[in-house]
Amino acid sequence: MEHSFLSLILLVLAPLIPAVLIISPVFPRNAVVIRRFAKWFAGLHLIYAYCFLLFFNPNLLLSSYKTEIILFNSEWIKTLGISSVFAMDGLSVLLCLLTTFIFFIALIVSKYAITSKHKFYYASVLFLETCVLGTFCAKDMFFMFMFWVLAVIPLYFLMSVFGK
Repeated sequence: MEHSFLSLILLVLAPLIPAVLIISPVFPRNAVVIRRFAKWFAGLHLIYAYCFLLFFNPNLLLSSYKTEIILFNSEWIKTLGISSVFAMDGLSVLLCLLTTFIFFIALIVSKYAITSKHKFYYASVLFLETCVLGTFCAKDMFFMFMFWVLAVIPLYFLMSVFGK
């Protein structure tokens, strides 16, 4: 049974929306507002990821959820075997749920550790969540590698600016 409210594109790319919103100049610079907004979104995203586990069909062999987005409409991309497909099997459902849970806990715990540059920190964490979820849901090796490499960018800034 297909559940129309479960979208892998939404699961993977949803943390990118609040990340862009937080880093934008129109979002307030108040640390409490930024932290609460990020935690509120991460909590909703955790519930959404849990829905994937609830409605998972273990009887399907390869993937219970599969979504294709059309990014490359060129023939030379298709001849290389690159396709922009997101899919979830039993392991990736668990990994995505664990990822959203860990990022939610990280945002809660960071209340006392982050004392400056709140906008940059919370936007970077949410962008990193998008990259990690994209890595786990990508069906094609090209997209898995692309999301994995994109994860290096926020990791570098999080470790260099906020690491000790």
